[in-house]
Amino acid sequence: MLGLFILRETNSALGFALTEFLGPVLGIIFTPAMGSLIDSHKHKPLIISSQIFSISLLLIFLFVFLFLPQARFIAIILISGILSVINDFQNTSYESSTINMVGPAFLQKLTALEDSASNISSIAGPILAGSIYAFVSIPFFVVTEILVEIIVIFLIFSMDFELTNQQVIESSDQNDGGQSNWQLFKLGISYIVNHKNLSFIMIVVMLVNFFMTCLIIGQPFILIHYFHVSNFNYGLLSAVTSIGMIASGITLSFLPEAKNQSNIPLSSAYYLV
Repeated sequence: MLGLFILRETNSALGFALTEFLGPVLGIIFTPAMGSLIDSHKHKPLIISSQIFSISLLLIFLFVFLFLPQARFIAIILISGILSVINDFQNTSYESSTINMVGPAFLQKLTALEDSASNISSIAGPILAGSIYAFVSIPFFVVTEILVEIIVIFLIFSMDFELTNQQVIESSDQNDGGQSNWQLFKLGISYIVNHKNLSFIMIVVMLVNFFMTCLIIGQPFILIHYFHVSNFNYGLLSAVTSIGMIASGITLSFLPEAKNQSNIPLSSAYYLV
């Protein structure tokens, strides 16, 4: 909704691109530190702390939006990027805890339910946002988000993150060789470089993501400023995109595994393209 607000109010594709660009860049910068923090601390306090931090940021953003209108544009870009990093941090912490929350026997069922909820939200979310955009102000949307964040905190407090008490490695420093996170990172890069299949796949994925960015940024700008689609139709088109991604994922799940590893690069490029 914030991206749609920028497109409608500023007519700037660059502004919309910045809201989509800052989050991944910050994620790349902070990923090593986040991984180390998650591995070395209990996940429940980390998730609760990140939720509180998110609420604090939203309150600051609400104040800026209401009383400092000249800083709205910068505030939207910053809040989008920082909240994206926090969301990645929360998701990683949560996913690292699921084995202790339900146990191995129910892990697949939990994953299926989570995927179903994610798919439903990816389809219904854009339609709902496009439908209510004209009737709901940004401050109301932010206040609603804050209330939902508070509810999530209470839900997290009620959850047992060590229900099955599975034994896991608590810190990345507790590896067999006593290597640092930076050494492990270099080992991972060396492993990828020494395996041509992995190197090829990573290059193809980077290229696909690069060209997908043109679609992610260009499609909303063209739809709104050249075709003048309504907010509802914009949300509907975004939902159709999500449906296509879900359908492609289901199709790929039925494909047979490659028996000849020499065919992996070619088949990977084919399906990614």
